[in-house]
Amino acid sequence: MRSTRPRSLVAKLRDIHDGVPVESTVLRGSPAPTLLEYAGEIDADLVVAGQRGAGGITGALLGSTTDRLARLTDRPLVVVPAGVADTGNDDDAAGAET
Repeated sequence: MRSTRPRSLVAKLRDIHDGVPVESTVLRGSPAPTLLEYAGEIDADLVVAGQRGAGGITGALLGSTTDRLARLTDRPLVVVPAGVADTGNDDDAAGAET
């Protein structure tokens, strides 16, 4: 089941990334398979997932949902580390380049 709802985060992303289409979609189901099914439906070029590290040894590195996404996806996956806030300043992402 899917519904599209406006969120304050969506408005913030639209402000920060002027000209880049941003939409919010709420999905119900098991996170990794549901997200990947939706990525297929919309033919996503890229999947972006957060890193929280809240579940067990493997989860401590990526987070269990992100770990499953990494193992199951055939699409490029970008993992955003926990605590990274996008302020629109390119200097904030400098630590991600290794």
